[in-house]
Amino acid sequence: MSWLSIDLTTSRAGYTATLLKGGNITYIGGRSVSNNYSDSSYVSMYEILIFDTNSLITGDSIESLVFHSAVLTRDSKIIIYGGSKTNLSKAVNPDLAMLDINVYPFKWTILNNSTVGKFTGTPGTSGTSYGKTNLNNKTYIFDTLKFEWVNTLDRSTPLTKLQIFAITIGVIGAVALLIIVVIIWRKRKEGIKNEHLSSF
Repeated sequence: MSWLSIDLTTSRAGYTATLLKGGNITYIGGRSVSNNYSDSSYVSMYEILIFDTNSLITGDSIESLVFHSAVLTRDSKIIIYGGSKTNLSKAVNPDLAMLDINVYPFKWTILNNSTVGKFTGTPGTSGTSYGKTNLNNKTYIFDTLKFEWVNTLDRSTPLTKLQIFAITIGVIGAVALLIIVVIIWRKRKEGIKNEHLSSF
């Protein structure tokens, strides 16, 4: 996105915003917020701001599509898969792409893990992380951490350093407690034994 005609030194309030056919938004009228709403803060009707919404996206060219899946990854990127162009029988190419929303402007990247010709019935896929299709009852799994197609889904996650530390402290604490209990038990047992011996 970009401003086509601007002086952004002040903010506006009470303006109108109109979306035009070409994707631009015009901002007309209002008041300049930085001047404490005095009479001189009204914005001239000839000072029209135009905002271009078409420059929001950069990167690889992705054709228009329908009935595709969209999944948000852990690092805030959106992966789209499948879909169709004109009807449900015509798959799109590329059928796998990623929108990076961590950068500005957002950026499309075509992923090289295409499934064109490998899978059938990809239009109408669900929006889940593992892309079960509604048309052929098969499950296709795309690992969003490694960016590759896989045959099985490994749901195990490696332990973090904090978890390993907590487990280690827990084990050491349990062993120390067990040793203390054994020592106390033995001392009591010896004390009872000594009482019996001294009473004879």
